[in-house]
Amino acid sequence: MILSKMSVAYCYIGTVLYVLFFITNVVEIKFFYFHIVSLITFIIYGSAIWQASKQSRSFYSKGNLFLIVFFISAVEVVLYKLLSYYIDGDLFVFSKADAGRYFYESVKMSGMNIGDSISYILKSYGFDDLGAFLWISSVFRLAPSIIFLSLIYCLIGSLSALIIFQIARFFMPRRYAFVASLAFSISSFTTAFHAYCLKESIMIFFIIIAFYLFYLHLHTKKTVYALLTILSVFILFMYRIPTALLLIASFGLTYILLYTKGLAVTILGVIICVLIGSTSLFAYTFDRYLRGGDTELILERKNSLAGGGGIVNQLADPVAALAGPFPSVKTTVIKGTPLYASGLLFRFLLSAPFFVAAYCILKERYIKMYPLVLFFIISAIGVSISVKGLEVRLSMSHLAMMYVVAFWFLAKCDYDRFSWRISYRILYGYFMGIAALCLLWNLR
Repeated sequence: MILSKMSVAYCYIGTVLYVLFFITNVVEIKFFYFHIVSLITFIIYGSAIWQASKQSRSFYSKGNLFLIVFFISAVEVVLYKLLSYYIDGDLFVFSKADAGRYFYESVKMSGMNIGDSISYILKSYGFDDLGAFLWISSVFRLAPSIIFLSLIYCLIGSLSALIIFQIARFFMPRRYAFVASLAFSISSFTTAFHAYCLKESIMIFFIIIAFYLFYLHLHTKKTVYALLTILSVFILFMYRIPTALLLIASFGLTYILLYTKGLAVTILGVIICVLIGSTSLFAYTFDRYLRGGDTELILERKNSLAGGGGIVNQLADPVAALAGPFPSVKTTVIKGTPLYASGLLFRFLLSAPFFVAAYCILKERYIKMYPLVLFFIISAIGVSISVKGLEVRLSMSHLAMMYVVAFWFLAKCDYDRFSWRISYRILYGYFMGIAALCLLWNLR
């Protein structure tokens, strides 16, 4: 089974990287603690994926998935909080600027009525920040605690895992749907955002809900699911406008391809693109997210994330947008990047399965999987254009879709449903290539 071999490759590559860069990370005590926490998440992740991939069919239940995701998420959130408290003396987990802003503004809003709180926040922030402030302030009305909020995010992440599982079940056996959902939901970058208490965790929940409702509509033809899909997309406008626009485009184009043929497909596709491109929301999106305002600041941020100049660093951004971001096991600065390493390594291993799967889906016209592929690819290209491929935060919105598509391909391979087979020589060569690239990235 390719899935089992990939799990083994993950353990071997990760072990080599963590042992190799242990020496560089013990130079400073703070780097050493980062390394230990990241190593613990690697052990947890590798053990969970390996064990989950070889269980009997009865193991792959929603209850087990929920409990595993919640327990691992809670454990890792506690680790991140303890690390943050030891190094910075707070619980914002190295994201003081954004997490602090969300926290203090939401505490103020929690003491106001809903109308006044909306008016207050819109005076200083855009419409696409409204959802996050409303959500966090609503939680703070129950308990104004960042620890309580992280616990709620762990619950939300566990519910997201169940919905990813349901989406994956439309396309693959129970085992692969379970592991696909687990692999994304307990990734260190996913649990890190539960600890940050930003808007990404709840935003991902609504994205996944939108996909699930859309697929329910396709399978049942019930109008109520179409209306609920539209409602979910509308809610996403209050979190990240480009994501909502891309969902509209992905769902709309899929619908057109399913129910029209020939010239009508081209005409309706052009109409959708023109309608989206002509809206003021698209203009706002282009200015804020794609052009980003100050180009010099964007490039400065890119160089900071990449570690400076050089061919490796400058080529990293567009590649990272599509196949990464890359796992940074080596700690060089005090920020959250090393905490993502264990999860990003497995995500990197899934990059080739995803793109081969995308090719097969488009070639064989598996139209019902088009939204997953289109949403990821268009989003990744947008991140690349904005010169922010190395920022995990901007990639979070579309990573879950990549896991579903990649595991669909793994399931097809392992169940011999392709007319061709992948030779072990190619497979092991791929694993060695991933290991070499990870090593090169950390040595840059």
